Order: sequence, then structure tokens, then C-alpha cells
Amino acid sequence: MQASEILRRYAAGDRNFQRMNLRGLSFKGQNLSGADFSRTDIRGTNFRGADLTEAKFRGAIAGLQARWVIIFWAIVGLLAALLGVCFVWVSLFAALIFESSPTSSVVIGWVSWIVLVVFFAIAIWKGVLAGVIAGVVMGVAAGNVMGVMMFAVDFDAGVEAAFVGVLAISVAGVVTIIGAVLGAIAIHEVLMGVIAGIIAGVIAIYGTAAIHGAVGEAIAGVVGGAVAGAFVLLGLYISQRAMKGDPRDTLIRNIAIAFATMRGTSFYKADLTDVDFSIALLESTDLREAILTRTCWKNTENLDRIQLDNTILENPQVRELLKTGNGYGKSFQNANLRGANLQGANLENANLKQADLSEAILCDANLKNTDLTEALAIGTDFTGAYLTGACLESWKISPSTILDRVDCQYVFLLEHPNTNNSRERHPHLPNKTFDPGDFEKLYKQSTNPGQFLLKNRTNHKAFHGTFQTIIETVQEALQTIIDENPEITWDSIQKIERKGEDVLVEIKVPKITDKAKIERTLDIAYESCMQKKYKDEM
Repeated sequence: MQASEILRRYAAGDRNFQRMNLRGLSFKGQNLSGADFSRTDIRGTNFRGADLTEAKFRGAIAGLQARWVIIFWAIVGLLAALLGVCFVWVSLFAALIFESSPTSSVVIGWVSWIVLVVFFAIAIWKGVLAGVIAGVVMGVAAGNVMGVMMFAVDFDAGVEAAFVGVLAISVAGVVTIIGAVLGAIAIHEVLMGVIAGIIAGVIAIYGTAAIHGAVGEAIAGVVGGAVAGAFVLLGLYISQRAMKGDPRDTLIRNIAIAFATMRGTSFYKADLTDVDFSIALLESTDLREAILTRTCWKNTENLDRIQLDNTILENPQVRELLKTGNGYGKSFQNANLRGANLQGANLENANLKQADLSEAILCDANLKNTDLTEALAIGTDFTGAYLTGACLESWKISPSTILDRVDCQYVFLLEHPNTNNSRERHPHLPNKTFDPGDFEKLYKQSTNPGQFLLKNRTNHKAFHGTFQTIIETVQEALQTIIDENPEITWDSIQKIERKGEDVLVEIKVPKITDKAKIERTLDIAYESCMQKKYKDEM
């Protein structure tokens, strides 16, 4: 079916596109909100920049089309062959230590081994990129030192040792980079990584033996195979580490995912608000910069094999939580969970301290004994959530936060006990609990706290008004606000606090109130009152 036919049916009111073959079609920038693509084949489909709000992709299959899988394998084979050629040269350089003469050959061999040993150690400890840098630095240093030593005995041999040593280092660097690419491929498909390693190893063994030169054929073959095998094993080890989200191998993972998603399904910058991807297969999919507000990822497959830049799915632990809904006892401190769909999730005893939960769905979630200290919950939906024993110290909610039917017997207002060994249980009496609806009444905000800083622009050195005088001035200004805004009363005034020569006023106002207008009116009224009192004193 053509994309134009889908768009025609959508325009006519049809929203059911289940079980269709949409491979390779383009819906770039189109409005398909509310469409149902459940169990549809969308491999290679382009939804770049599309509006897919409330669309369904339950059980959909994303990824590469068959022809691109073949091309993918061909590129892997070419890279493996190129890597094998590089192995030939590195193996030859390394095998030179078995030469009896000339001495320069032995020097070059040892420099090569130094480069390889340093690279392997640093790559395992700090990652491939760090290994490349360390290997090059160490190789240059060793080549220079040995070159100088040779220069003192034989000028020509010294120059040759230094030059060929640097060449060996350069080739080793190329081997490392290509090896990293093949290691990345192994992240996407382990079988591909194994086959690539076999290709590279075979070329390395026979290539080294074929052009062995002064080195014995048997030794050259053994060294070539050993070097190739070591690099292949290192690549597979690092690929597994990168697959688990190890920060040391971020570069490797990025290469793998970018390579694997070049012609896959694209949701780049698409609006996926309230989209359902449950039980979908999203291999080789581009989700970079997509809007993922309240998107459902329940039991979605291969979330670790797609491009996730600038989304909440970048965090492996968050990905697992969104996929399984199980965060029991886990730490998500400071985690970005903005807009996360955590409906029915088990977050009992979890640490959500300072987490961003704004606009997230936590309907029917288990938040028993959860630490919500300083959590940001602006516009979060807690409908039906279980919050008994949760810590709410300094959590931030707003009038848009939904607390309907919250199941809660008591909460704590302090994360750690105070000097009285109390965590400020609420209700305060140990045997008292909230009745149904009490929590919502206590914590639901129908107003927004507005803070207004009133600047003293009079000559403060000449004006010697007491704080009481300033309070009276503020009250006069506030009376103007109350007269002009019937929705504001004296009970709305929460705080009047002196800040040096200025005054901070906090007023609870309805969320629909224009705070900018209030501030302008308050500033003018306060300045007028201050000027009047200043003149009266003078």
C-alpha cells in the first residue's frame, strides 16, 4: 500500500491501519494522531517530524528492510577484510622481535608490542578511545627513545627505527579504530561480530605468512593469529560492556547504533505524546529528540538498540523501569522521568529524591515508603496511587498535579530524623491515619504562590522609616491589589519579609490570575506609598 492511500483514508476518518505492510513508506511531517498501527510492519518507515499523538504501535515491527540488512552485512564484511589487512602489518611489526638482525628490526618489534600492550590495558580499564590515545603516546615515546639509542650506534638504523616505529603506531591506531567499529557491530548483532572476527583473523594469519619477509612463515602466522584473536576477543568483550550502558564505552555504542539505524524506522523529532509502543519490536529505530510525554514502553523489545539521544530513555535504568514497571527498592535519584508513563509501576522503597516527575503518569502506582524528597511533580498524575509511608520533604507540586483517589494512611515530612528523633509523621499522632480523601484535601493546591519583590527606590539614607512603617506601606499597596482583584483577600497574603532595603511579599493567587499585572500594580502602589511617607517625614 502507498503512503498516499494511507493519508487519503486517514483524511476520510479511518484510523484503523492494523496488521498492514507499511515498509519503506514516508509519512514525514504528516498528521497521523490517533491512528492505530498495531502489529503493523513499519521497517524502514519514515515518521520523521510526524504528529503521532495518541497513536498505537502495539506489537509493531520496526527496523531495517531486507535489502538494507544485506547491504549491512556486506559493509561488515568489507570492514572485517580491511581490519584483517591492518592486522597483517601490526603482526609483521610485532614479529620482528624474533629477528636476529638487523637490530633496528628488533627495536621496531618491541615498540609495536609496547603499543599493543598499553592499548589493551587502557582499553579494558578506561575504554577504547583512551586506549588509542595512550597507545599512540606511549608508542611515540618508546619509538623516540629507542631511535635515539640506535642513532648513537648507527645513524641510518636509528632513523629507520624511529620512522618505522611511528608507522607501526599509526597502523595500530587504524586497527584500533576499525576494531572499535566491528566491536560496535557486535553490539547490534553478536553473530555479525563473530563472523567479522573470523574474516579478519583468517586474513591476518595467511596475509602475515604470505609476506613474512625475513620472519619465518610459522612464526608470522602464529603472531598474526594471536594478534587478530586478541583484538577480536577485546572487541566482543567491550561490545558486551557497551550493550549494558557502561559509560567507558559510550563511543562504541554510539557508533553501533548510528550504523545500524541509518536506514531503519525513523521517529526523529516526531510527537509521540501518549503513544502506545507496548510489546513492539523497535530494533534499528531512530527516536532522537522525539517528544515522549506519557509514551508507553511496556514490554517493548530492543530499547537498547535504538538511537535515544536527548530523550529520557538515554538512562539504562530508566529504560528498564519503563519497560518492566518494576523499580522496587531501586535508586532513581536526580533521574529525568519527565513525562514518563509509570502507570501501575512498583516503586515501593524506591529513591526518587530530586527526580523530575513533571507531567509523568503514576496512576495506580505503588509508592509505599518511597523517598520523594525535593522531587519535582508539576502536572504529575497520582490518581489512585498508593503513597503510605512516602517522604514528601520539600517536594514540589502545583495546581496541575492530580491527587484524585490517592490511597494514603500517613506520610513523613522529613527524610532524616530531626533533633527530637522525629521524621514529622503526618498525621502527627502515631495511631491516627488519613481518611479517604484527606490527603487530597491537604495537599491539593487550588492556588499558585506568587512571590513579589518590592524595591525601595527612595533615598534610603534620608528615609529613616522603621520596619513597622514599611509594613504599613506594604499593606496600603496590598489594599490596592485587593480592591482591584476580588479573587484576592487578606487571607491570600502568606508572607511579608524584609530583604535589606526591599520587601518580599508572597501571595496565593488563583492559577488563572495574571501575575505580571499583579506585580505591576503592586510596584506602582508601593512606590507611591513610599514617596508619600518620605515626603511626610521630610
